[in-house]
Amino acid sequence: MLKEGAPIRLHGGLLFYAAIYAGIALLIHGAGLAGSLNLPQAGAGGVAVRAVLEAPRLGVELAWYGLAVLALNLLPLALLLMSLRVAARRIVRSALIELAYFLVAVACFWAAVLALNKRVFPHSSFADLLPLSDAVSLGWLGGGAAAVFLALGVAPACWGMARVLAKGLKRPVWRVATGVVLAIGLIQPLYSRWAAPQQAVAQQPNIIVIGLDSLSPVHLDHHPGAMPALEKQLREATVFSQALTPLARTFPAWTSVLTAKYPVSSGARFNLTALEQVETGVTLPKLLQARGYATVYAQDERKFNNIDERFGFDAVIGPAAGAAEFVLTLFADHPVANLALLTPWAQPLFPYIAMNRASLVHYAPDEFVAAITKQLATDADKPLFLAAHFCLAHYPYTWRTQGERPADGPTLTINQKHGVALGAMDRQLDQLIQALKQAGRLENAILVILSDHGESLGYEHTHWVSAQRYVSRHDAYKVGSHAAFPTRLGASGHGTDLLDGAQQQVLLAFRGFGDMKAQFSADTRSGTVSLVDVMPTLLGGLGLDSPAGLDGVDIRAEQDESRVLLTETGLRFAALKSLDKINEKALLQESKDLYRVDPASTRLVLKAERYASLVASKDIALHSGEWMLALLRQETNPFFPRVALLVHKPTGAWTTGNDKQLIAGAPMARFRQVARDSYGREIDDFGKTWAFSH
Repeated sequence: MLKEGAPIRLHGGLLFYAAIYAGIALLIHGAGLAGSLNLPQAGAGGVAVRAVLEAPRLGVELAWYGLAVLALNLLPLALLLMSLRVAARRIVRSALIELAYFLVAVACFWAAVLALNKRVFPHSSFADLLPLSDAVSLGWLGGGAAAVFLALGVAPACWGMARVLAKGLKRPVWRVATGVVLAIGLIQPLYSRWAAPQQAVAQQPNIIVIGLDSLSPVHLDHHPGAMPALEKQLREATVFSQALTPLARTFPAWTSVLTAKYPVSSGARFNLTALEQVETGVTLPKLLQARGYATVYAQDERKFNNIDERFGFDAVIGPAAGAAEFVLTLFADHPVANLALLTPWAQPLFPYIAMNRASLVHYAPDEFVAAITKQLATDADKPLFLAAHFCLAHYPYTWRTQGERPADGPTLTINQKHGVALGAMDRQLDQLIQALKQAGRLENAILVILSDHGESLGYEHTHWVSAQRYVSRHDAYKVGSHAAFPTRLGASGHGTDLLDGAQQQVLLAFRGFGDMKAQFSADTRSGTVSLVDVMPTLLGGLGLDSPAGLDGVDIRAEQDESRVLLTETGLRFAALKSLDKINEKALLQESKDLYRVDPASTRLVLKAERYASLVASKDIALHSGEWMLALLRQETNPFFPRVALLVHKPTGAWTTGNDKQLIAGAPMARFRQVARDSYGREIDDFGKTWAFSH
């Protein structure tokens, strides 16, 4: 028996046990990751190394993730070694028994981790390491193994630390220090529970803007009943059935919402445009901030959307924005770290992974809504401007609790997966609206529900041009060369085709609550409007004048159908022509020279020297009532003739200049004037087309 106070040494030594533990951990990680790495990931690793050399701060961010994962994996070892030292007072001092104790505890720890990881994160690459598949078996295995590890590896360590603490508390200095720590820890939760206001008391109306990614009104027709919560809100709202996005990509579209300017005016011409190139001087959140509003932005994916506090937001909810997100969402799958994401410390530990829909293994829809709900209690004495965007219906339609394949059915089509994702996003919408009601934020409020862009999913009838409605065969040849007609069912995507209404038409609805209910009647408006109109309409609803120089207008009143609206394409990649056939390796090769990592912010941004050539590859379209003039370039061939295409959207009739009767009914003079005023020399290459030469 050991004498009281005698030093306790482990037979094998710390390095011996650490080596055993490290070997087991490396073996498990090697087996789990063996089948998950692929060529695009390997290529991304090479690009990441180059980016770190250009922006050393990015290396620090990636290193933080690695250190956090390492610390989480070593914490069980530290606890177990402490437990061994404490337990040595009660067990036979035999090297064999001590080693068996250690191996049993380690085996139970990893069995618990792998079982719980598979249960909670079924898409983890480590899920295949356990042959069990049903939740009950995984629960029993994980729970039982965890109980054994707690008994062997945690409880003795806690007992030992408690004894040390008890001895320390005999000293007055330690007692005072402990009291101060406990007091500091209790002040904030006690204040939040009893002293902080629980209901919003502000007199100014709350402004809630909820964005739903990759949703066009046509999708609701193809998936009837998939979004009951949304349909309930639309029945009580002013719905604009012919709303357009200025650019069918998230960052330019949301910039248009917040600035009331088209991309050509704001400078947000592409996703990942450097914010220094974007006009953010006058924005909706800044105007409301000046009137005493608390302004909050929430989005559950930041890869292509760098909107942040510079737009006038007090708080931003969601994953951190930066180049590290592109890397870590590919490689961040480690079972211990996965389980750490379930703790309250997930955000500081893994800022680029927590609440990130792009991290398909980890994202849970309810957790993102919970983070927004928690923020509602902050500044409850101020009116609230909340802009929240849900990305769940964006490709690839997979998340932590959703598989690509139903339990007993075949693989789903792209369209079916999108429908499932719409249903899950609808539940998020409902959860957020219920939370807003409970917080008192909808007693006097304006609720805007919109989508940033639609999604082509092979719906042939959504194209504004008809394959049959033309006069000249030469017309069909020229337009067909620009892929104006859907070449096959299954073509999909967004930001690429101005002639497909499924991409360009978006959801836009305003609903008033309390005093604001009179501002927005429950009806449907058929006039053509744009997302640039959101800001002026909200300001008008609040009784405020819009600043000068905005492209948008207040659309509460009936719109002048002679108004001309602008749309344009974003980046188009040859390797990304359809969502069901993405060549990831080719996409990486095609895009890697377009971007750089900003050394100061570590964000991925488009290279300034590539901007002019990318703008020159854009298609542009002008809309006025039932008419559209599309200025089409074949982006893969700069020498291909430009095509000006006039379309009568209700009938699908179109011409490239040969149908004089159709042209006579169109507002060509307004189209020409607005195109020149808005785009200037950008459209000089269309000067010889019929639309500008006649």
